[in-house]
Formats: sequence, structure tokens, C-alpha cells
Amino acid sequence: MSNKQQIIDITDRTFDEEVLKKDDKVVLLLIWNEVGQRCKNVNCELLDAIEDEKLAGKVVYRRIVGYQSNKIDRYGRWDFPTTFIFKNGKRVGSINGVRDCDEIVEIVAQHLN
Repeated sequence: MSNKQQIIDITDRTFDEEVLKKDDKVVLLLIWNEVGQRCKNVNCELLDAIEDEKLAGKVVYRRIVGYQSNKIDRYGRWDFPTTFIFKNGKRVGSINGVRDCDEIVEIVAQHLN
């Protein structure tokens, strides 16, 4: 897969614009720790998943460092790595832990319609 989509790292300051106001796309928000191997593995799987033909052009990918954010706590309990799924400014799902690309695609595809 080509991994053409740019990774955008966000902060509390850019959270609303990059996550909540993306009404035309499903947003995958990885809550991660940049030094953890499990987080790096999820990062790679997410990059592959968003290039899958079922998701390409319909999903954007954002990352936020969990221990640097106050905004994500309002969306419930999480642990590294967790991926929140947002649609129309609302959290509609989550993926906890490491999953393979195909599993991520199937979970996210349920939120496209």
C-alpha cells in the first residue's frame, strides 16, 4: 500500500478543527505514545487501512499524544494505543489495542454510511 495520506499530529488547540469539524470524512484518532512499540505497530496498520479501497478518500487519520491532551478525556476511558472513530463531530466507536489492517478496515467501514 502506498501510504499517500499525510499523518497529522494534533494538539488540544487543533483538536476541534482536525477532528470535530471534518463532517465530510470519518476521522480515526490514534491516542498514542510515540515511544511505545505497540503504538508504532497500530500507526502502521492504520496507515495501511486508510489506503484500502473500501476506505480510501472517505477516512482521515490524526494522531494525538495521550498524556499531552485534556480534550480526549471527555470521550471515555482509554489506554495506549486506542483509536477513536469520529463521524460528524461525534465519537461513534473505538478500536482498543493492536489490530491488523483487515480488521481495522471492517470496523471502520461500518461507519461510512
